[in-house]
Amino acid sequence: VYKRQVDEFRKAILKEIDFNTEASNIDRFRRNFKEDDTVYIPKVFHNLSTKRVLTIEKIEGIKVTDVEKIEKSGLDRKKIAINGANAVLKQIFVDGFFHADPHPGNIFVLDNNRIAFLDFGMVGRIDEETKSQFANILQAVIERDAPMIIESFIAMGMVEEDMDIKKLELDVADLVDRYY
Repeated sequence: VYKRQVDEFRKAILKEIDFNTEASNIDRFRRNFKEDDTVYIPKVFHNLSTKRVLTIEKIEGIKVTDVEKIEKSGLDRKKIAINGANAVLKQIFVDGFFHADPHPGNIFVLDNNRIAFLDFGMVGRIDEETKSQFANILQAVIERDAPMIIESFIAMGMVEEDMDIKKLELDVADLVDRYY
């Protein structure tokens, strides 16, 4: 089990330090969001980039967690949240290609409540079966259906064979109730 995890970690690190791969990821995100004026992806300057150097457009924005500055700028926090949620849902359910490191330092807010993603060294891909299971989980959360969430977890291979399913179901139900 650990060898597989180490191999996956090794592959991820090697991909992240190859800036040609990151440039390709950025180009793909730009294509995926070219018709969406609520999301901005920086441009890559390929003629100034190599495997060891990535040159992209400088983004001037507000860190997504800087609520005070966002409000002082007259931006709409609710609209920003909707735009961000829609961008993530599109990545998962439409594109099957998502930003895998979306911490606050990698997300800026621009004028017109636009979301700008940065740092595309870690991305993920989702196959159709996984998209379907994520949709089931989302529906189950909306319906507060813990058994359905567990079924999807099992179908995705996220539950160990020796796990106490009843206890897990209670924990998931508690989590859904607490954050719903």
